[in-house]
Amino acid sequence: MRVRQKTDAAVVQAILTALERTEKPFIYTSGVWVLGPTGDKPADEQTPTNPTPLVAQRPGIEQEVLRAKDRGVRSMVIRPALVWGRGGSIPRMLVESARQSGAATYVGDGENRWPFVDVDDLAKLYVLALEKAPAGSLYHAAHGPSYRVREVAEAASIGGGAKGKTRSMPLAEARKTMYAFADALVLDQVVSGMKAEKELGWSPRAGSVLDDLKTGSYAR
Repeated sequence: MRVRQKTDAAVVQAILTALERTEKPFIYTSGVWVLGPTGDKPADEQTPTNPTPLVAQRPGIEQEVLRAKDRGVRSMVIRPALVWGRGGSIPRMLVESARQSGAATYVGDGENRWPFVDVDDLAKLYVLALEKAPAGSLYHAAHGPSYRVREVAEAASIGGGAKGKTRSMPLAEARKTMYAFADALVLDQVVSGMKAEKELGWSPRAGSVLDDLKTGSYAR
């Protein structure tokens, strides 16, 4: 994990150096896991970072990217929430576990909440950022409510043909095979994407991740 983080930082620095004084755009994709657990108050772009270990180095990379505006780069950072849609990303893991074991398996007690963004709505935000965002901009890509993981797993189980059956994997057990990823999956987060909506005119139109899990792109 440390090797990957160092590689990410080196790659970003190389790109920024190549773009110096060109005023060309560069978007760094981070993620809401840099916020850590947020509690009930929706986290916005002013919320201090408290990254889970899996993404410990990302806040530093973010700051390097945002400071690149002083080096003549139209640099931006986007922090997507958990991406859903088109049958992919982390929700697919839950569906696959339901298909393979007869119950959608999640980590922890399932009471923590995940914020989401539809993949197509996320793509629209990238386009808007390239078109409109000033240098040094930071945006959260999150839309709709944060859902409790137990509820997401139940929807995934339905879509995966397991009739709503779920199974909880204790965090200590999950860490043995998933390592720091397990700690990221138990984060409790509520995240606001209002800044992107107000400043860029981002207007997410996707429905509910729960519906898509049950009867949409993830379902049999």
